[in-house]
Amino acid sequence: MPRSVRRVAEGGSALDPQVVAALLAPGSGGHAPLGALTEREQAVLSLVAQGHSNAAIATRLRMAERTVESHMRNIFHKLRIHDSGDTHRRVLAVLAYLSRA
Repeated sequence: MPRSVRRVAEGGSALDPQVVAALLAPGSGGHAPLGALTEREQAVLSLVAQGHSNAAIATRLRMAERTVESHMRNIFHKLRIHDSGDTHRRVLAVLAYLSRA
């Protein structure tokens, strides 16, 4: 079974963790309005950026999956990411995270 399929089956992401790590490296550029996020919201967003599912984030941060969903709603609101139907809000939130200084 391919590694990406195995990762997804285990609650992870099809994204290669090494690629995500390279994107998260310091100096990946830009500024984003991340200062409005709480430490917990930043932790959740960091794990989303690493390709973790809500279930995996909940397990790692020892919280209910619904709490992760609540944090994601807050993140979308604070980053002004609206559901327009043709965009993937998680991707836009990760892009904002990756564009931090």
